[in-house]
Amino acid sequence: MEEAPRRWEQAATVAAFAQAAPNRELLDRARSLLRSGAGSRCLDLGCGAGRNAVPLAQLGYDVTGVDRSRPMLDAARRRALQGDAARGSLRFLLGAMASLPFPASRFDLLVAHGVFNLAESLAEFRAALGESARVARRGAALFVVTFADATLAGADREACVRDGVVARPFNGQLACFASAEGLRDALASAGFESQGDPPWSAIGVDATSGLRIAGAPVLWQGWARRSGVRDA
Repeated sequence: MEEAPRRWEQAATVAAFAQAAPNRELLDRARSLLRSGAGSRCLDLGCGAGRNAVPLAQLGYDVTGVDRSRPMLDAARRRALQGDAARGSLRFLLGAMASLPFPASRFDLLVAHGVFNLAESLAEFRAALGESARVARRGAALFVVTFADATLAGADREACVRDGVVARPFNGQLACFASAEGLRDALASAGFESQGDPPWSAIGVDATSGLRIAGAPVLWQGWARRSGVRDA
C-alpha cells in the first residue's frame, strides 16, 4: 500500500502555505540590516512555499531556501515566478535543518520561521541550532518563530518550564516546545545571543486576557545574534 504523504507534502497544506503572507517584523528588520551594510547572504530554513524567501530576495538579499518537502519547494518556485523581479538572487534546495550542505560562516541573515519546532526530538532540535550557528558568520542575525510552552497544558507545560525544551505530540507528530528561558539557553549553547529585553514576544495570545487563542499554537518570535564559539 502506498504511504500517505506527510502533512507538509499534502496538497491542501501546500496550497495554504502558498497563500501565506510574509512576516512583517522580519521584512522590516531585514530591510534595516541590509541598509546598514550587514551583508546580503540569507538562509531561510524550512522555507516552505517561499512566504519569506521571495520577499527577502525582492529586497535585495541573495536568498537560499532549504526545505524537506519537495512540493513546498515547487510551490516556492512558482511563487518566485509570479512575484515582482528580485533585486537579489533566489535558489531553493531540498535539505534538512539538522544537516546543512553549506560551508561554515556563510550567511549574514538566517530565518527560522516555524521550523525549529518541527524537530521530532531534542537531539534534532539541538542539531538544527548547532548547524545554524555553524553556517552563520559572527555577528549574523537570526530570526526565530517557534512553539512556546504556553501551547501545552498541565504536566507537559510544567515539564517544558522545568526543562526548557521538550518534545511532545502535536497535530499527529512529535514537535519541540520551549519556554522563553529554555529557548534563550538553547540558542546560547549553540552560539547565539538573544536580542532585546525581553527577547521573545508571544504570538497567539489574546492581548487583553493573556489567554491562548483557541486552535492556534502560541509562538515565540524574536531575534538573536551569532556570537562566540559554540560550546563543545
